[in-house]
Amino acid sequence: MRVKTEKMIQKSDGTKIYEPRTIQEVFNDIKKILIEEGLCPDEYFSLSYPMRYVDEAFPEISGLICNAQWGGSEGIYLDIAMDVFISEEKIYKQISFITGKTLCESEEAFDRMQYIGGYVYRLLMGDGNVHARYILSSNPQKNKDTLDRKLNYELKNLMKKNLYSQKEDSVIDPEELALKATILKVVTAKPLTEDKLKQLLEADNALDTLYNLCRPVMPATLYEVEDIISSARTLH
Repeated sequence: MRVKTEKMIQKSDGTKIYEPRTIQEVFNDIKKILIEEGLCPDEYFSLSYPMRYVDEAFPEISGLICNAQWGGSEGIYLDIAMDVFISEEKIYKQISFITGKTLCESEEAFDRMQYIGGYVYRLLMGDGNVHARYILSSNPQKNKDTLDRKLNYELKNLMKKNLYSQKEDSVIDPEELALKATILKVVTAKPLTEDKLKQLLEADNALDTLYNLCRPVMPATLYEVEDIISSARTLH
């Protein structure tokens, strides 16, 4: 999942162009996603960007710095800053973007705030993982290794997100987790056709793609999962 910093505009002549969204619009999307995922800090989560600029275009950034730290008095703070390109000076400057706080002071709360910072980073900058649609190679074994890492990452990320979410329904369904773990075990142990490799590497979430394919027979054995995946004409 990514938060868009640009929007498509269709001109009167039918041509389409992309224009930057405002800083406020981008922030609103980030906060909305965190609330929906049960990840928004409980005390506050607000813009710290200079208020006179929040309705301006989202700037060109080269990086995002996300840090959690214990406060001097109480609680744990999350500070998110952007490396912003200043065109007049031809340099990048670090500018505060978002600040958040929880009143909890436990190590678990600190870990959760660090996770939220990383989650915001991925929403804006991507996860730095193998977005395999950009790195498909002509070597099937290399693509298979890439897919195995992608699936492992997706399962770990699912478990982390559910660990730190405060949504009442955030507990992972045991049958879903068991099936996804079975899928991971099957796929990492078996070869796949080039077409199926390509489909999974191009998917936003390969594990969810395979889960939706195998879900009708849940709970499923290793052999059932293997048979479904190998016999499927397409994984979409």
